[in-house]
Amino acid sequence: MAFVEVKDLTKIYRSGEVELRALDGVSLTLEQGKIYAIVGPSGSGKSTLFNIIGGIDRASSGKVVVDGEEVTAMNYEQLTRYRREKVGFLFQFYNLINTLTVYENVQAAAALSNRAGEIMEYLEMVGMADKKDKFPLELSGGEQQRVALARAVIKRPPLILCDEPTGALDYENAKRVLKLLEKVHRDYGPTIVMITHNLAIAEMAHYVVSLRSGQVVSVKANPSPVPAEEVTW
Repeated sequence: MAFVEVKDLTKIYRSGEVELRALDGVSLTLEQGKIYAIVGPSGSGKSTLFNIIGGIDRASSGKVVVDGEEVTAMNYEQLTRYRREKVGFLFQFYNLINTLTVYENVQAAAALSNRAGEIMEYLEMVGMADKKDKFPLELSGGEQQRVALARAVIKRPPLILCDEPTGALDYENAKRVLKLLEKVHRDYGPTIVMITHNLAIAEMAHYVVSLRSGQVVSVKANPSPVPAEEVTW
């Protein structure tokens, strides 16, 4: 079942007379409840695609439809509602609010949705319940990313977008975050899209989308995704 539809998507950045075509006619269909890995070299358009699907950036042309709603046609208020209700974000550098505690960071996200789960339940899921009163700067990178994951999924969004979710972590913490993402997928069934430079991580996806120079090079199905526990690099 198509959940995300991307059709002829183009994004052009201009600086004076210089034109950069970050996306060049991208078309893509993502099924509901599957894990996707988007791979490609730096400058291939991965993050631009991520930002447009997430309602963070605007396309120059083309369209994105998520769960029957055309994201590319939304105004500012509609995009705000879309991000609140439909999307959970997990970024490489956590993006936690340093003046809020662990509990308050997750609480801030929970307050945006009427479908949000219990805060302590999600902190327990990511192994951070005992540090609920700590501030982000008192935590390791792996701990911060686990809090960020709880924040992303507390709203129970149908779409989770991950931009290099393990890029700033050591091996052990990266594996732990991947196992948590796998658990979230197993327990709640969202569509998960992961941007990654790490091709080993792509082995746990149902589909691997390769980008190059702003275009889709290939979409390969993976009939036997590797469990996160067995992913090595």
